[in-house]
Amino acid sequence: MTAEHRLLRTAVVLAAAGVALQTFIHVFNLFVLNDRYYHLDASAEKTVFAWASSAATFAAACAALLLAATPTVARRGVMLILGLLLAQLSLDDFVEIHERLGVAVDDALDLPEAVGPRIWVLLYMPLLAFTALLLVWSARQAPPRAARYQLAGLGLLVLGVISEGFGVFTKLLQEHGIESPHRLRAGVEEGFELAGWIILAAGLTATFYARQVSGTFLSRDR
Repeated sequence: MTAEHRLLRTAVVLAAAGVALQTFIHVFNLFVLNDRYYHLDASAEKTVFAWASSAATFAAACAALLLAATPTVARRGVMLILGLLLAQLSLDDFVEIHERLGVAVDDALDLPEAVGPRIWVLLYMPLLAFTALLLVWSARQAPPRAARYQLAGLGLLVLGVISEGFGVFTKLLQEHGIESPHRLRAGVEEGFELAGWIILAAGLTATFYARQVSGTFLSRDR
């Protein structure tokens, strides 16, 4: 087994263990502890869960920036842009830029409570779509195994965004006294995001490692 393979396998174990532990704590707090502890809520801000997701995002950004500094990488400027976008998403996750923007728009438009907190998804869609396109481009330039991990990580992140969209419906249920689906959805969303960033970071790091070992950039462009 190559070092690249070991790195990717380790990322899968780390992602699975992290998501399992995070989800267990979230569900235990919700159903056993009656949601008493804010810092055991996987969707809460300024918690160890929020730190883990932000750190994984920053790891992906660092890997992309390292690739941008690698002479054998094609279109290093594009990879630099990708790295900066990922770094911005890590910062955003840490200081809650998108949530603040959503709240500001919600206050200005007086949107329904079920929609307002999630309006940031529409506002951020162009940025997220552009970042996703660059990640697909990056995967097409990567060695096959690392490319699959990059695409798998991106897929998990897309599922996280979709889960956020479903929050409109689960919030409506919560407003009618059915709270569990909304809180469970939040836990699932955070699990998708954590796993997605870990797997994506591993795929980008494995690509960087392969470049350093082989000295070539294996293009898969058709």
